[in-house]
Parts: sequence; C-alpha cells; structure tokens
Amino acid sequence: MPVSFARFACLLSLSVVVVSPALAQQHIQVPEEGMFAVGVSVGVGIPSEELLKNGWFIALSGEAYLTPRVSLRGQIGGAWFDVAGRPFDGRVSPLNVTGNVVYNWERGQWHPYATGGIGLYRLRYTEDDFSGSDTKLGLNLGGGVEYFLSRRDTITGEVTLHAIPGDADTTGFTTRYWTLAGGYKLYF
Repeated sequence: MPVSFARFACLLSLSVVVVSPALAQQHIQVPEEGMFAVGVSVGVGIPSEELLKNGWFIALSGEAYLTPRVSLRGQIGGAWFDVAGRPFDGRVSPLNVTGNVVYNWERGQWHPYATGGIGLYRLRYTEDDFSGSDTKLGLNLGGGVEYFLSRRDTITGEVTLHAIPGDADTTGFTTRYWTLAGGYKLYF
C-alpha cells in the first residue's frame, strides 16, 4: 500500500476519533426516503494480476434513497496500475461506470452497508509507445461503513471487488481488482 494512502487512512481514523465524542449524544436518523447524496472517494486499487502494481483509485457517486435502508447508486471511477516485472514501461487504467443497490443498517451515527451491482469497465493500457483499450461488462460487490458527522455530512470507508470476466483481450492481464477507499458524502 502506498505510504501516502496510509497517511490518509490514519488522518481519516483520527478525525473520527476526535469528532466522535462531540457528537456521541446526537441520534441522527438519516437517510430518509426520497433523499439524495453525492460523494467522492479516494484510495488504493489492488489488482489481482501479479504483474501490476497497486495504484491510486478515485470515484464520484450519486445516490437516491428508495427507503431509509435501500438506495440506488451510480458511480464513475478510475484506477491506475503500473506494469512491473516486464522489460517495458506500461500502465493499465480501468475506468468504470457502475450502477448498484446499497443496503445500510442503522447503528446510531455508524451505518454499515453492503453493495452490489453491474458496470461497464473500459480497460485502457499502454506499453511503451503502444496503447489500446478493451470494454467489458463486469460485476462489483463490496461493503463499508458511513459515519455521520452531522445530519448532512458523512465520512465513508469501503472495500469493493470489481470482477470483470476474462482477461483484457490485447494485454492478457487478469482484469479483476479490489478497491479500498475513504471519502466524503453530502446528503440533500
């Protein structure tokens, strides 16, 4: 895991510890049916392919709540993996557009959740001066936790498996990867 991601995770954990006592007495009943949320997540992508190095991951999302427990989430995200152990410079950069169902459990300010859905994955790659792309339909499955700082603001942590069938057609690399991300979410 990159050192700067470890620092980010430590700062995120520290902010939860510092803010928790001040909000511990508040009971926050969010989300409500009909609410919307937008979020941003940053973290690390962990490829299953042994010839790819861990890299950065970033995502933007929008969510609509059908009930206080169930929402539909659309997300666009990308990861960057450098090629290792080969005599050439290269990078594989999956871009995903996903649609998920999210189920959350209320535990006061903490809301653990599970998510799953389908997505379109555009696998871009470069090898020295050669570049190309491959587009595939894939599945994702994950879970995380949301911590309410206020009725409208939360911080999040999520682990997701992106399962894309087969290998990338041109490079032959395994296309499955994990993401571990922390972020911010705003309700309205």
